[in-house]
Amino acid sequence: MNGPRSDGGHAPRTTTRRRILQLGAGATGAVLGFGGLTGTAAAWERFDVDFRSTTEVWLIVGDDLEYDPPAVANVVVTDGESVTCDVVEFRPSNTVAGDAYGDANVVRYEAPSGETVLGVLPYNRGGGSRFSRPRCLMANERVESATISELAPQADCVRTAMNGPWNGTLQNCWWDPIRSGAQEMSGGTRLRPDDGEPDGNVGRSLAVNADGTVLLVGAPDRETAGGSDGAAYVFSRQEGAWRQTARLDPPAGSGTTSFGDGVTLDAAGRTALVNHSPDDFDARDRVLVFEADGQDWTRTATIEAPPSSGPATDLSGFGFALALDDAGETAVVGAEWTGLSAGEVAVFRRDGTEWVAESTFTHAQGDDNYFGSAVDVAETGDSAVVGAPVPREGPGEGGYASVATRADGDWQPTHRLRAADRRPLDALGSSVACDARCETVVAGDPRRAVGDDPDQGRVSVFVSENDEWVESIQVLAPDGAAGDEFGHAVAVDPRADTVLVGAPGRDTAGNSSAGAAYVCAPNGGGGWSVRTTVVASDGDAGDRFGEAVALDATGETLVVGAPEAGETGAGAVYVFDRSEARDADRSGPESES
Repeated sequence: MNGPRSDGGHAPRTTTRRRILQLGAGATGAVLGFGGLTGTAAAWERFDVDFRSTTEVWLIVGDDLEYDPPAVANVVVTDGESVTCDVVEFRPSNTVAGDAYGDANVVRYEAPSGETVLGVLPYNRGGGSRFSRPRCLMANERVESATISELAPQADCVRTAMNGPWNGTLQNCWWDPIRSGAQEMSGGTRLRPDDGEPDGNVGRSLAVNADGTVLLVGAPDRETAGGSDGAAYVFSRQEGAWRQTARLDPPAGSGTTSFGDGVTLDAAGRTALVNHSPDDFDARDRVLVFEADGQDWTRTATIEAPPSSGPATDLSGFGFALALDDAGETAVVGAEWTGLSAGEVAVFRRDGTEWVAESTFTHAQGDDNYFGSAVDVAETGDSAVVGAPVPREGPGEGGYASVATRADGDWQPTHRLRAADRRPLDALGSSVACDARCETVVAGDPRRAVGDDPDQGRVSVFVSENDEWVESIQVLAPDGAAGDEFGHAVAVDPRADTVLVGAPGRDTAGNSSAGAAYVCAPNGGGGWSVRTTVVASDGDAGDRFGEAVALDATGETLVVGAPEAGETGAGAVYVFDRSEARDADRSGPESES
């Protein structure tokens, strides 16, 4: 990764960069509602110190630095077209001795050539007795050298960040105390269908739209008219309250099995796809398309499995894994059982009221790869990630995720992503998700043994850098145990700032397989940490809370399925609002140094 240039040893050597916002050429318009980056002082004047023309920052820390992982500061810089967050670590090796700040440690940051600093947003890395207020000082035309000592005590970056325009908007570059150990979030809003039937596995599959106001829930075991099995339910949030607004059913008399095992929504929440497996010896698996007109939903199209999925008499699994791009114009459909379970993926493009087969592809090598068990697609519909959790290519393979891209209407897999320390019994790719551009891929491996604990589970995060993919980090549950299945389901927001991981096998409050979900985020030191453990306040043994998970585009709305909840296994869905929990957390006392 790129860091600030070194000048006389003053620039910190442990700095990582990440672009967090693309502004567009000129950057003269309003940015996130607080004024432009050129031609106005509005953005800078929101801070206690004026940052205009700043290229060098002196980070003054009046505390000792013997922490591992280290404390960090987030320096927000811009080149006029994009905004980047430079994460600067506070280590003894980075400090400058002999400055006029008494016993304080000083870390000097110098922006890369052609870039200027917008602000500095440090946060408390550890909580407890670790420092909460590293001071910063802007070395610019507004701050003269003669007044540095006088201004240093007033330039408190924590206070600045809380009052600044970045707070609460750019989640990977804001003040957000990480206390010692992950917090627990329980409760949430529990949703169940209005029809009150005692079965259904409600919450086996989930999808939420971009602004977190429309939720699609699969119930593949729900009994429906005409002897079919399965339904999908639409819930809408109106004036802060959730209510069921529609029920989507398969065609009457089709004898469908497992309708609702796979569901997806577009960003607006106006187009829904649901898998449809007719109980007919001569009928192919298919996907049904539903469109919303206000609160009314109508079935408008059928997407048929391609001939490559084999004879209609063969089980293909077509539609059990589904993804739609933001515009609802490109559908990615997994068919994991195709070709002796080698698996394949089919991509369809909307053409008016019809859906046209664009391409089919596979990255499988031999039988039993189950390629297509999980899928996700970039917001533009030009790239996708596919899970293949059970490859039989030879010892030590342990599953993979595959990245595919579109070129001239054709799709080709380009990279196979594997864990560096893979094992034969792993199942990486059981779940997959990617950010807006599919440049960050999250892949779950719920079968991963950790130590002597089988099926504890693990999640791998892969990042693309200059068209090369690297496994950047592996994430474990801090309280993991055998059988948790951490990674059974994963979701990531468009900026890759928040990952939600399901662990439906986790024992909670003494209840076996009650389940849990975990909120993970970058920790500022180049790794990822579990921030919050999410549980149902009314959880019971066998609920399997966390079997399905979903995030809205902001990462603030968390949705978790518990398909076995209830005495009869009817299932339920829980919706959590992170902002409410964060506001409650911030209202508590600050940790002091």
